Amino acid sequence: MANNFKIFIHRTPDHLSIKLTGDFDGSAADELLNVLQEHLNDSACICIDTGNLKKIHPFGRDVFAHHLFKLKRHHGRIKLVGKNAEQITPSEMEYLRIDKNHHEHQQQENSWITVEAKHGKCIG
Repeated sequence: MANNFKIFIHRTPDHLSIKLTGDFDGSAADELLNVLQEHLNDSACICIDTGNLKKIHPFGRDVFAHHLFKLKRHHGRIKLVGKNAEQITPSEMEYLRIDKNHHEHQQQENSWITVEAKHGKCIG
């Protein structure tokens, strides 16, 4: 795992905020996926702030993308925000993309992932 990768978690009764810092490699992706799997069923929404990631390694993105599909069967929703949100989100995934002006670009009625690039923030 990248020496500088860290996950910071803030929990409220039905919301989980995750802040990622450092470099996102394969081990970092595994660590994030483990946190998601652990908390997805007891959180109505999980918000992942990618704004403090320094480098996204292609292998880390691929690991995250491949295993993220397996989490879809859980009932929680995932929101990715920050300047790196689009870089770690699989392009073929079904999600709602919101730009910095909060305009919806890709509306999927059954989307379980939301990506707010650039100016999005996690609440909590």
